[in-house]
Amino acid sequence: MNFQGLIGVIVFIVIAYIFSQNRKAIDWKLVLWGVSMQFIIAGMILGTPLISLSCLFLYMFAIVAYNINIINQKKPLSGLIIFFSALIIMLGGAFIFSLLKDYSLIARNLIWYLFIAIGSIRLILKDKVKVKVKFPKYWANITGILVCISIFGNLIATNMTGADFFKEFGDGITNILSYAKDGGAFYFGGLYTGSVGWVFAIDVTVSVIFFTAIISVIDSLGFLNQTISSIARFINWNMLSLGIKPLSGAEILVSIGSIPLGGNNLLFVKSYLDELTDSEIVVMTAGVMATISASLFAAFISIGISATHLLAASAMSVPAVIALSKILVPETKKPLTQGEDITIIEGSDHGKPLTAVMTGISEGVQISLFMGGALIVFISGIAMINGMLGALDAYVDGNLLLSIFNGAKNSNGEFAGIIPGSVRTIFGTIFAPLAYAMGTPLEDIFKIGYLMGTKISVNEFVAFTQLGELIKDSNLQQKSIVIASFALCGYANPGTVAIVLGTVSPYVKNKKEVYARYGFISLFLGAGASWMTASVASLFSNLI
Repeated sequence: MNFQGLIGVIVFIVIAYIFSQNRKAIDWKLVLWGVSMQFIIAGMILGTPLISLSCLFLYMFAIVAYNINIINQKKPLSGLIIFFSALIIMLGGAFIFSLLKDYSLIARNLIWYLFIAIGSIRLILKDKVKVKVKFPKYWANITGILVCISIFGNLIATNMTGADFFKEFGDGITNILSYAKDGGAFYFGGLYTGSVGWVFAIDVTVSVIFFTAIISVIDSLGFLNQTISSIARFINWNMLSLGIKPLSGAEILVSIGSIPLGGNNLLFVKSYLDELTDSEIVVMTAGVMATISASLFAAFISIGISATHLLAASAMSVPAVIALSKILVPETKKPLTQGEDITIIEGSDHGKPLTAVMTGISEGVQISLFMGGALIVFISGIAMINGMLGALDAYVDGNLLLSIFNGAKNSNGEFAGIIPGSVRTIFGTIFAPLAYAMGTPLEDIFKIGYLMGTKISVNEFVAFTQLGELIKDSNLQQKSIVIASFALCGYANPGTVAIVLGTVSPYVKNKKEVYARYGFISLFLGAGASWMTASVASLFSNLI
């Protein structure tokens, strides 16, 4: 294992510590939890078979233990009994599935579909049927245990790893997006290629509109809210069981919701936005900056970015944000929702899937138009600035200082000297040290540094598009591509600061200045969290 990326993890923690508002109040247990969670998630997806299976077992074991605790909450069991019960269930399940061998996949899928079917029926009946329908008590917890057993057992039976499971999950998203080809081919005819071709707007727009509509329907049926709430409760229990003071209910809910919903998740807790502590505000807003919404997965996947890496990057960014935020702005007050289980405020489309489709289509079109406009303006702007810098470089280094540098040019066609000839050179030079600390191979540090600078100063659309071009032209090593995929995954740019402030403004009266003060701090925290996840990912270089 190459430990170069460990430098990056340490660097970002040290930077947050240097600028911490209250070093004595830092909860280092919580910080350690955040960093450890990144390594566990990265290990599952990028590690060797042994590391991958071990990390997945650890994660599934924790989920099984949590569900056992919920089932027995009226008669609480000791931690030791829960531990051995979960261990026996996981190992026993793995043994049973190993006996099934080729039939293990069928068994896993049957359990998974049963879980989805029961959940769907329950959610639909809850909203549509006035008569109260009774479901078996703790059905979700029991089925959740079975799902964990089936996933891990199937991997053991088929000699697969956690990385294979998440790749299968990522491939599933890619396959769903492939169905957009029919609609795109019908509407655009020969202009549609199904992948990024000469008409970027058409190819990406089709995927974004289709996937956004799907996410809207899933959200309207309550699946996203149920999933987010369940994960939030699990994380709260996990922290308590490890002797860590948990986050507030609002923090956990918004942090988890950042993965599928981006900035919209702030409205989950709109009733509390004016009552949050400074530390809560930083965690929530930085969480928005460090992740991307599910609707944008489609756009980035369509330009050649791995779906698996995007999923991993978003999942890892949540604990990274928590770790860095709690160092920079540690909690010194008692949050209003400390220890509370907050109910998500349902959207206007809840229980109305057909209406949600229309909303999703509208949002998909808006996102596509915004992306197109942003790419046109910012790429043209960068070209204009490059032209100005190039002219200045030619005049100063290529003319006035000709006797000193002899008109020598670098690989980018710029004159050697004191004037940078392009935005790429400026950003590459500034961020190259960080890119190297993150684990980037030496020959690619200026390219990755340029992409990092583009992402934080312009936006992730432009940065990912330029990464796609580098991938297409085979100008990056595979390890550098993975590091860039993680480093660029997030909304950390000035435009997002404005969006976040605009989102919370109608709901806050007393804390508008506080949100404004932490706007750009959250931007750098979000970017730092993304870059920390890239550092962790680079440590598992054996599969990169």
